[in-house]
Amino acid sequence: MSGENGSTDASCQLPTSPQAPQRAQILCHDDRGLEKHGHNKDYGGAKHQRHMEKVRSRTAEIAREALKAYSEKALVRATISAIPWVAGPLDAFLSTKGQKIVQGRITSLLAILQEELRDVHENQVDTSYIESEDFFDLMVKALEAAARTREREKISLYAQILKGAVVGQRERDFSGEEAVRIVLDLTPRQMEVARTVYHQQKEGLREAETDLQWAVRAGWENLARSLNGLSAEETMADLIMLQRAGLLREITGSFWDYSGGILVMTPVFRRLMTYLIGTPVLGRPP
Repeated sequence: MSGENGSTDASCQLPTSPQAPQRAQILCHDDRGLEKHGHNKDYGGAKHQRHMEKVRSRTAEIAREALKAYSEKALVRATISAIPWVAGPLDAFLSTKGQKIVQGRITSLLAILQEELRDVHENQVDTSYIESEDFFDLMVKALEAAARTREREKISLYAQILKGAVVGQRERDFSGEEAVRIVLDLTPRQMEVARTVYHQQKEGLREAETDLQWAVRAGWENLARSLNGLSAEETMADLIMLQRAGLLREITGSFWDYSGGILVMTPVFRRLMTYLIGTPVLGRPP
């Protein structure tokens, strides 16, 4: 990628396929782009700063590897060229404007991630993990997911998942990749509903309390009023989608004066929140 003075940044020289030489630039990350956001690289202490540079270098390396895979998908362009009527405009969009959109979304993810890591101390970083293939796979998933959404809230969640993984906020039976997959399938409105349910029920069951008693005590009957602007039908549709995503489950069983329809958090939801505590979307109080 060319710098402002016209020189070429060697760290951004990526292998490209003959079929798509221009596509090898869309994911190339340059810290100079993040500097435009006003981020300060002095994180306190030369040793800690070197480690943070290592984290950013690893992130850029993963972005370049992901780009290499994208650039070699010549079959996509061949398929597009066979579509009647729209092949030309669609190919032009994907090869020009589409690239700029994807590049902007990925740059946003990396900028937000850098901001998230500013206050991380060296003794909090799981150095063995960020050198592993697990982190590589997670970073690729996050880059791909960010490229697929224009919602800044979702991109912020992907950055928070990455931060949680870097500092060791991980569940043994619930990977960061699973967290990215769940967020990818949620709409912003569904995330708002999930956030409200989480803050109602995050305390969990008390001793000798049933699921139904827990949900009622937590304020299930007030859920609709907490979701300003959503109709009962919209709320129900979003709750069903959260249930399908594995975040909520319906209370079942024989309870007096209960005919169903009340949902509670699942262990999967709590594991997801291990990565997302403190995020501006799911982690903030309603």
